[in-house]
Amino acid sequence: MNVPKEKFMKVINQIWKLVNKNGDEKITCLELGQAVFGIIDKNGDGTLDFDELKSLVKSLAGAMHVKLSKGYTKKVRHWFKAVDTNGNKGVEFKEIIAFLETPVSKLHVLKDAIHSLGE
Repeated sequence: MNVPKEKFMKVINQIWKLVNKNGDEKITCLELGQAVFGIIDKNGDGTLDFDELKSLVKSLAGAMHVKLSKGYTKKVRHWFKAVDTNGNKGVEFKEIIAFLETPVSKLHVLKDAIHSLGE
């Protein structure tokens, strides 16, 4: 793709302003996480419903070349219930952060979890 530098920089600056919520000179991990969460949250209600989480799992599995097993949705539903600590039938960004900060939940565990859903 050949895009003029001015056009490219204009788009980058627009993205920067959307992601950099506090307007400082850097994008924090939290700001980046919120931006990614916003992309995954298809209906924009501030939570991930089960279908949005399932869609994310399918996308990650595809990117990792993992063929999902027949009963993978049952495991994903269990994950959903484990992360949805307030029981509102939606996973909020703060619940994901809290889950990832637990000693057993590290980012590499997510990769292993996706692989566990494969055939």
